[in-house]
Amino acid sequence: MDSIDQAAWKQYETYLNRTTPLERAEFYARKMEGGRFRSIRALARSLGEHVSGVARHLKLLELPELIQDWLREHRTPEFVRFFTEKRLLGLLPLGDSRAAWKQFQTMVEEATRNSGIWSAPQQ
Repeated sequence: MDSIDQAAWKQYETYLNRTTPLERAEFYARKMEGGRFRSIRALARSLGEHVSGVARHLKLLELPELIQDWLREHRTPEFVRFFTEKRLLGLLPLGDSRAAWKQFQTMVEEATRNSGIWSAPQQ
């Protein structure tokens, strides 16, 4: 890798470490929509990611828009840590958006209750 590629790769890794699963999914979708990649496999290969990981993240874009909007608006550390890819994917088998939203609200309550675990002690 030349120095420009190394700098771009480092920037990409830094970006991924600061993103939520939904943001990562949107990033992958933008790359696919750009037309440069004809398949998830090609995208994953170019990014040095596993195909299954890219595909799982892209599945998050099937979440109801209401949930996606909520996740975009609520980026506090406790919610970012709580709403992992695995937890969010668990909403997809529920099928309809009402059931997913109801389960999601329960998850928000749990994240709020558990937020003290992640908070720094008050002085």
